[in-house]
Amino acid sequence: LPDSLAAKKSRSRLLTNMSLWIKLVSIHLISDIHLYFDIHFIHLVIIQGDFTGISLIIPFRKIWNCYSVYINNIKGGIHLVYEQFLTAVKERMKAALGDDYELELRKVPKNNGLILDGLCITRGNTHIAPAIYLNPCYDQYRKGMPLDQIVAELLTLYRQNDTPPPLDYEILSDYEGIRSNIACKLIHAVSNEAILKDVPHIPWMDLAIVFYLCIHEDDSGLMTAMIHNSHLRIWNISLEDLKTSALANSPRLFPPVISSMACIIEELNRQLNPHFQETGPRPETPAPFYVLSNRSGINGAACLLYEDVLKNFAEGVEKDLIILPSSIHEVLLLPDDGDISYAEMSRLVTHINRSEVPKEDRLSNQVYLYSRNTGDMTMAPAGPASVC
Repeated sequence: LPDSLAAKKSRSRLLTNMSLWIKLVSIHLISDIHLYFDIHFIHLVIIQGDFTGISLIIPFRKIWNCYSVYINNIKGGIHLVYEQFLTAVKERMKAALGDDYELELRKVPKNNGLILDGLCITRGNTHIAPAIYLNPCYDQYRKGMPLDQIVAELLTLYRQNDTPPPLDYEILSDYEGIRSNIACKLIHAVSNEAILKDVPHIPWMDLAIVFYLCIHEDDSGLMTAMIHNSHLRIWNISLEDLKTSALANSPRLFPPVISSMACIIEELNRQLNPHFQETGPRPETPAPFYVLSNRSGINGAACLLYEDVLKNFAEGVEKDLIILPSSIHEVLLLPDDGDISYAEMSRLVTHINRSEVPKEDRLSNQVYLYSRNTGDMTMAPAGPASVC
């Protein structure tokens, strides 16, 4: 994986999930291990022109764990309620930045129905405004962090990241100019019904294929923009045109990578112990998992759509495949020896999704099968929860 923050986050989360999978399937090779890198996301929103509402995501280092906040009874002390907290942060940020800046609170929809509150900060006549998620800030406030300290840290955060990556705004209206940067990803259909009303998509089993633009990539991460129905009208193209471009581009932009469980465990050991050296032959793995993702480690489950990826792997292991949706970023491949209960695997997937995988990263609770004879991928005959 490239040494980018987004890739580090994906790799760290993957390794953590792998440790849980190893334990649940009785591959007792490692104990409880959790590796998390402190990552936060600045969310850029195009605020002018025909492309109002495009979301541009840029990851960067920050000590906040980003998750949704649900307001319950607050025990002890006097705290601002959540909406008052958002307003207070906005007003203090505005006072500190001055009259050259415009600030606006926006609801930012994420995967699987998650809604985050972003503070959009606009300077001058720029077309792009960074939005800093405030949900985790409120949790820090409830734990005792003074409001002034939160605002001071947010100001530092903004000033360190107030210059967005270079973006040729005009090219976004030119389909021929951007078609080579169109890619696709997989999300859960039922859990994203609201988003799917506004974006072009293709149903695929219990999932949906959606499309996005790869606008900028560097060592700090990947800058993307979801494609909406309005963009098809602006570009004067069909859904089939969009699909053709995305399926042609995605393997080039995000080449597939399949890693064995043994390699994952070895990498985990090296992260825990930089001086780790393998002193003997690798132990045989009772359940030989393989991880399918892409080189960036972002939206890697879409590699299931790539031509011949599953076919070539199944031919290599000379077996049909069981496919477990670890997250939107990767899936697990397990050669099917015919002695594995699909219902039991489905229960494991559901348990891990609910207990270990962040809501915005969940793909599905469904187990899938790939047949070498037909070349088809289907849903396993089990009864998972419909919403992930």
